[in-house]
Amino acid sequence: MIALLAAAALSTSHIVFTANGVPKRYGEIYRVAPDGARIDLSRSPAADVDPSVSPDGKRVAFVSTRAGHVRVYVVGSDGRNLRAVSPPLTATEPNGGPGAEIAWSPDGRRLAVELDAGTDNPTLYLTRLDGGWRAVAHRLSASTPAWSRDGTRVAYSLMSGLVVVADPDGRTLWRVGGTLSPAWSKSGRLAVQQNGTTIEVYDRDGTHVSELRGGSFAWSPNGRTLASMNAGALQLHAGGAGKAALTARIFRNQRAADVDPVDWVSATRLRVFGAADGLWHGYDVAHRRAWSLPAALRTSSVVSARGVAASTTSDPTTTSLLLDGRAVAKAASCSEDTPFVGVQFVGRTNALVYQSGCALPSADVYSVAPDGSDLQRITATATHEFDPALGPDGSRIAYVEKQVGERCDGCPQSLWLTSPTEQLTDRRSSDDAPFDESPSWSPDGSTLVFDRSGPNVQWGLFTVPAAGGPARDLKIGGAHPAWGPRLIAFVREPGPGIATLDPSTGEVRTVVPGIDPSYLAWSPDGRLAYFAYARGGRPTIAIAGSTVKIDLSRLLPPKSVASGLAWSPDGTRFAFAATDANGVGEIYTVRADGTGLVQVTHDLGAVYLFSDLSWR
Repeated sequence: MIALLAAAALSTSHIVFTANGVPKRYGEIYRVAPDGARIDLSRSPAADVDPSVSPDGKRVAFVSTRAGHVRVYVVGSDGRNLRAVSPPLTATEPNGGPGAEIAWSPDGRRLAVELDAGTDNPTLYLTRLDGGWRAVAHRLSASTPAWSRDGTRVAYSLMSGLVVVADPDGRTLWRVGGTLSPAWSKSGRLAVQQNGTTIEVYDRDGTHVSELRGGSFAWSPNGRTLASMNAGALQLHAGGAGKAALTARIFRNQRAADVDPVDWVSATRLRVFGAADGLWHGYDVAHRRAWSLPAALRTSSVVSARGVAASTTSDPTTTSLLLDGRAVAKAASCSEDTPFVGVQFVGRTNALVYQSGCALPSADVYSVAPDGSDLQRITATATHEFDPALGPDGSRIAYVEKQVGERCDGCPQSLWLTSPTEQLTDRRSSDDAPFDESPSWSPDGSTLVFDRSGPNVQWGLFTVPAAGGPARDLKIGGAHPAWGPRLIAFVREPGPGIATLDPSTGEVRTVVPGIDPSYLAWSPDGRLAYFAYARGGRPTIAIAGSTVKIDLSRLLPPKSVASGLAWSPDGTRFAFAATDANGVGEIYTVRADGTGLVQVTHDLGAVYLFSDLSWR
């Protein structure tokens, strides 16, 4: 594919850029059947996150950032009747998704939504599905609101260390000390984690029932028994009160402060997570003995009402969603995330709902014609490829390669070439490895200039032969070099200011003092343009020595983030990357006078690592 692209680039104009496919790999809600049949429930390039299935399994609620605003949507679990059920609750930041905990009332008519839009002030909203949204509390802890069985009470936890019980309209009924997620039994008793070693139980009106020792707890499916873990011992309390009806030692040598999560998998069997080995351990309550868990239940998983387990397993390239050990969906593995988030069963069936969750999938190099046609993916690896630069004749692309975060020591960056694929600089993995980036071609295609930096290396300019060979230190402090028809422009380090280097004489001259741009680009006729964030954080393109200043904030959606800069081959337009109204990175072009904005790509995710781009 690389060779085909290179041949095409000789006769037609192309923009090369970096994208990570975020709209396809992050923030989409899916339903998958036991036979692997999959339905896209959310159907949007915006971030659609944090699904919650209704108690009857017929609907799914989730949070979306469509059109730059956070709203709650509900869709049928068959994919029908997708609709917004909330007004815009808050604006969203580009490239940032909200976090939410959504709890359905038992009758499926109301929602409690804890929304964190990145403001450090999580807010609780209570509503009926037919309207009446109200913000009833702020500064919530990261926990899920809990509805009582009869739907007349909702409990939630505050950062201040209080658990509040309110009516469906948000009026406070009573409050007690507590942390994390409270939980109601079917009979209307509320269990609250008061601190790391104590559990308190209250009736529906706030009357104290009992105080239990334990670091974690869970009500049985029939709501009659509270299971808790205390210093490695499992304890069962009828109705959450009184002396333990059963005590069983699960782990040895545990401290009272150690928290071992407990989870009921049926009416008579439960499992406890062991921090020492990272596995779940089973216990059979009916027979009062250890229970050998099936393999699917020994790792992190969710269990259906029918006792079927859903879990995930990964290798370096692929992650699989398993249903009782059998793969029903597969996706490319991502660096520090999982492609399957919020996995839950649909009612009492064995169908699953999940959110795609690769927020930072690996970045690849793409090419596209300026009219949006001929989109091609140039690289397809598990590493990041960015800062692509087309050679003068369009036959080769220079780019930067970087291992993803969890797979490298120091995550060094090195320069590579396509057609054939060749490594130009070698940065061995270590904590103090420097980073090579921002390659730019000499006019004759024989040499590349780039910058190098690192934990123990100041920003500096280097060159390397395109045919291979050792890199040469130019002994100049600079970054983001751009090789023009005659001169090399760069950002001074330490700055601020833009300077030029005459490679034939070695003369360095400051041409634009007092600014600190992110990207530089030369037109074919020798005009130097630069991209910088002006006062107030406005992305701006300017041309050195002229009055041209294009304020992109006037052309793009509010709070859009932009990066990269390239001239068109005829010197009449600029290309750059920016986030659209959904917060998705795309490629745009604009005339050199600031008119005629064109969105070239759609639903691609073209902003990553604030990478530069190239146009030949």
